[in-house]
Amino acid sequence: MTDESRILVDGAALSGSDVERVAQRRASIAVDAGAWERVRRSYATAHAASAARPVYGRTTGVGANRDAVVGADDAGGHDLRLLLSHAAGVGERLDARTTRAAMLIRLNQLAAGGSGIAPHFPEALEHALRTDALPAVHITGTIGTGDLTALAEIALTLIGRRPWERGHVPPVAVGPGDALAFMSSSAVSLARAVLACEDLSRLLDASHVVAALSYCALGGSAEAFAAEVHARRPHPGAVRTAAEMRRILWHEGERSPGRRI
Repeated sequence: MTDESRILVDGAALSGSDVERVAQRRASIAVDAGAWERVRRSYATAHAASAARPVYGRTTGVGANRDAVVGADDAGGHDLRLLLSHAAGVGERLDARTTRAAMLIRLNQLAAGGSGIAPHFPEALEHALRTDALPAVHITGTIGTGDLTALAEIALTLIGRRPWERGHVPPVAVGPGDALAFMSSSAVSLARAVLACEDLSRLLDASHVVAALSYCALGGSAEAFAAEVHARRPHPGAVRTAAEMRRILWHEGERSPGRRI
């Protein structure tokens, strides 16, 4: 792919259009070098903090078990159990487009450098996206503030505990704090919302063309799109739609014969 078809993931500038292009495999990705540095610093900070005092989800349990202290010799096992206990997805599986979008959004969130996750987790996500390796993710299961079950399934796939739907990447190890850091997100819900918005945007763009063709076929009233009419009640959506209709029906500087737009 050309440079124009490569999306730079930096934790801040990802757009809905970027997400859709990667989800449709019309663009590849590259993670900004500064993002990797932020991830490493965040991981080091979280590791130092958990060595000095209790940190929720890293050296303690979660939820009702938040006061339970995790033994130093059981840190990795604790995170694995967190992932296994939350991977309770059921029903149909996410389609490939939505899964890619969710993976990209989670990668972008982690690239912001605030999670404290081990760097090899976002590295594995990037590898999977570049090679189109897809985990099997169930649609239903999460009850709460994040997409816990879906992200637990993705994380378990990355560490080699669940089979890949397509392709594969070398498994990574799960360490203290990685489970909660990876699962604490609404990346799947955001992916579905972003893709729905992009689909609706295309439909809205098409609706202007359909309306223009209907106008021509039926000899509609040009006054409906007049700028001065909408200036009296400047509702943003209506103003944009009227301007788009004028752009489609008449070239800039021209007017329809006998009609004032």
